Amino acid sequence: MALRLHMRRGRVALRRVVLQRMQGGLGTIADRAVALSFHEADSLLQAWALTAPVRTSHEVKVEVLWADGFVFEGKFPLMHRAAKRSGLIQNWARNTLALIGGLWKPTSMSAREYAETRAQYGPKEQEISAQALEEYEL
Repeated sequence: MALRLHMRRGRVALRRVVLQRMQGGLGTIADRAVALSFHEADSLLQAWALTAPVRTSHEVKVEVLWADGFVFEGKFPLMHRAAKRSGLIQNWARNTLALIGGLWKPTSMSAREYAETRAQYGPKEQEISAQALEEYEL
């Protein structure tokens, strides 16, 4: 999983969410969108989800940027069922940061898988991930 984190002290306001559909799109500019709120990003993902697979997922590259320069990047697994869900980006970011920061383990993940997943990130990324949950509203 690719993840890039940069943390600077400052305001916590969201600047933008950039979405890039990597699979299942039209192969045009319509596969990239910039949202100015989590709600707007969810609306875009919900529309894209209508053409996503039911049992597997399409990959969407997501970049969340806050006003103070904090950046969260990753790959969101878009499935058809997301068309009717809300809080998609916020829940995904919160859960991913909590996982990396050692604050949450999915029940579906074994202890070995959890340790292997966390080991993909260095101590600094783990610390920043845990801090981000406290300092940034998601």
